[in-house]
Amino acid sequence: MKKRSLVDQLQAWRAEEEQGARAPAATEARVGLGAHAPSEASASASDEEPDYMSDAFLAQLEERDAPRQLTYAEKRAKVLREHQEHQRREMEEADARRSKRQRGPLAGEEEARQVGMAVNVLERAAAPADREAPQAGSGTTAAVRMMLAMGYKPGTALGADASAGSSEPIAPDQRWLSHAGDTGPRRLGIGHVALSQQIAEAARQVPAVLDDPETQADRFRQSKAAEATQRHMEQVLRKARQICRELDEEEGFEYSPLWLDPSSLPPEHAYFQASYVRENERGQEDALALLDYAFGEGEDGKDEEGEVRKANSTTGSEAGEAVGREAPTLPSDEDAPRAGLGRCEAADAGRASPTPPPVSSATQRRLDAARFCTLSATTRLALTHAHLRTTYAYCVYCGERYATYDELLAVCPGEAEDAHE
Repeated sequence: MKKRSLVDQLQAWRAEEEQGARAPAATEARVGLGAHAPSEASASASDEEPDYMSDAFLAQLEERDAPRQLTYAEKRAKVLREHQEHQRREMEEADARRSKRQRGPLAGEEEARQVGMAVNVLERAAAPADREAPQAGSGTTAAVRMMLAMGYKPGTALGADASAGSSEPIAPDQRWLSHAGDTGPRRLGIGHVALSQQIAEAARQVPAVLDDPETQADRFRQSKAAEATQRHMEQVLRKARQICRELDEEEGFEYSPLWLDPSSLPPEHAYFQASYVRENERGQEDALALLDYAFGEGEDGKDEEGEVRKANSTTGSEAGEAVGREAPTLPSDEDAPRAGLGRCEAADAGRASPTPPPVSSATQRRLDAARFCTLSATTRLALTHAHLRTTYAYCVYCGERYATYDELLAVCPGEAEDAHE
């Protein structure tokens, strides 16, 4: 049934007031007339009786049964009560789990521990009765028998006798301290000494100042061909640098100058090189973080720019003589040793290289980074590819890592890309 409107409610209220006003008048009329007006009294009584067939009763029932809407404060209080009840249940469950875990020792546990500690397993293993039938703790008995068979004597310590050891101290590994021709320790990682020498050698054989490629282009066709070749070469370098970093990290290296990408430097940086490859293989942020570490300040906090310039001055004359020559030709795979790039000292055989002054690790890192970033992309690709081939038996153009270096020499057609066509 539809709810009554406001007008209907107002009319019903007025009707109730009129009925209440007529009730006293009817009472007075009955008192004044007495028994002389029975018909009027019965008529007024019939008017006062409610009409049970009226819709007013249904409206009253509907208003009484309708649920009352909760206020915001009541709803908030209800939610808080439910939350507190949930927290109380969780705390009770946590206390029950904690009490279950923090149990005391089981019955007889302490006695069994004391009995087991009082048993001498060596005497029990040496007794003939132990060899007749398996008993409890037979695994321990078998272990003791094995120790006795290996020469263990009760009352002595396990292992070799301290007096039988060498009295001379173990000689330190000299590979990371210095190499032939150094006046002091280099303090470089194992395998990085020869790598620094190769980078320095490549830096000495390239021009000191690289001209803009566009200024050297005399024809449009040659410029476009050189641009396409450069783009392809940089894409190969990006792939080789990514693979080199992954393999070096697998071997435990945390840094190598071969990972540096000078094209990720800001354009105003002295070692910035334009590149057709827009983004570094691991993102711009990672490349900048690596370059910041390479060109960062020294570990002792001193200004090392003078040391870097002094070390670079030892190769400045040879770099000037190398202007106009082509990029250095790295040693072929047949001449390179079968170990990593850190042992590729055969490239420097037969020539006397100037000995740089002793520098700290941070200064050497900055010097190697500066030399590597001044190299052309072609030279950087040649160094990275040679490192992959000699150290990990991996060919960038084959796209495969061979099991051994001999297999690479037997299967790979060569270290040049043209040989793979």
